[in-house]
Amino acid sequence: MTNYEMTKKYVLTGGPGNGKSTIIEILNSKGVYTIDEAANYFIKEQQRNGGNILPWRDKHAFQMSVFEIQSKWEKEIPASIEKAVLDRGIPDGIAYYHVYDLSPPRELVEAAKNAKYESVFLVEPLKELEITETRRENRPLQIKIHNAIKNVYEDLGYDLIKVPVMEKEARAKYILGRI
Repeated sequence: MTNYEMTKKYVLTGGPGNGKSTIIEILNSKGVYTIDEAANYFIKEQQRNGGNILPWRDKHAFQMSVFEIQSKWEKEIPASIEKAVLDRGIPDGIAYYHVYDLSPPRELVEAAKNAKYESVFLVEPLKELEITETRRENRPLQIKIHNAIKNVYEDLGYDLIKVPVMEKEARAKYILGRI
């Protein structure tokens, strides 16, 4: 078993704007090793550098770029880390392909099948959806994405742990109590 396989990886997932990144920030501030959302990182990089690989311009190229970053970041978790909490996992990309009626590439599907996550937390949608420079989905699309993500992880055999809507610190504590 490689060091990469020894780290227990926990995924926070769900639709855009559900509060995953906020929970990740709180967990990180409590000393938990975390990985930020690759999609958000990549969008900011593209915007900063005048790039065109954005989800509203080229969905396939965008999802493949996110997949490459996510895979790289997961493999770069230091060997000394026992537990890591990830803002999204590799299977999320499949859900986005489904939402946009595109066929996910075999490489992504195989990587999702081979990903080994200790637990997957499905963060339930907040009452309000904040539109940002990197998050442009409306409420119906947010819910559609949330449900597609749920279905992909369940199809892969994960028993999802639902993180209910509650105060952000309480959500972080809820997750900490389950990892």
